[in-house]
Amino acid sequence: MGLIDSWRERSKDWSPDNRVKNLWHLYFLVQHHGFSIEEIEQVEINNMDALMPALEDSREVVADNFNYLREFGIANYKEVFIEFAEMFLWDKSMIERIFARHDKDWLIKILAQDVSIVDKL
Repeated sequence: MGLIDSWRERSKDWSPDNRVKNLWHLYFLVQHHGFSIEEIEQVEINNMDALMPALEDSREVVADNFNYLREFGIANYKEVFIEFAEMFLWDKSMIERIFARHDKDWLIKILAQDVSIVDKL
């Protein structure tokens, strides 16, 4: 069963208190940021159980951080999200402070090569 079919199946039992509905919110959020269904599935595999409620509650913060990374020049921002979704819950100013400690060109280049460097920033 594919991800969309899985979401449709889960949605049959939705109630206002059912957090499963958040999968739909995540789908629409990441759809606006260029994610494929396969990438969304990877996000779900890596992060969803623990982070889904927080991602849902912080949609605007997450969107601001997507926009910041794209505007900064991080072409593989989707990979960063797949591996480090929790970072997208931070206030954008926190990410700005971390990025400001490094040369912009170097940071863009190093993240393009290996997103795991995020742990060391």
